[in-house]
Amino acid sequence: MRTLPLIVSFVLAVVAASAQAHDPRPIGWCLDPGTAEQEVAKFELSPAYLKAYHQRQPPSDPDSCPAGRGQVGTKTCGIVDDHWHSASKAAAEECARLAPRSIVEVTRPWSYNDLSHHQFYRVDEGLSGRCLRCVPVPARKARSGK
Repeated sequence: MRTLPLIVSFVLAVVAASAQAHDPRPIGWCLDPGTAEQEVAKFELSPAYLKAYHQRQPPSDPDSCPAGRGQVGTKTCGIVDDHWHSASKAAAEECARLAPRSIVEVTRPWSYNDLSHHQFYRVDEGLSGRCLRCVPVPARKARSGK
């Protein structure tokens, strides 16, 4: 029975790591108690814009990750040229344009943030989100008691 807690812990760690695998926040982002995340811009990328953006991306080397050969059914061997990747690049460029030195937080659609986002997300869903910065929070002034 001692192995069950270990297995559960391992599974939870793997799921947590997968969820954080593409988090654009740098390690330690805004952990200082004197800082807070602040939305500095919002974006909405239309399906038409993302489709055109995706089509302009250079193709990857077809032999670098041969889908269908061996045990690789989709391009999951380190080469990412899918819809999710194109949309991520477009969102990063949009935040860089709207609010330099900000990071991206995608809020819609659900499939973009799903654990299987490379499989489910398609550029024809569009993309919405916000650009964030970590900013200093003014210290609270102590109240003087009477």
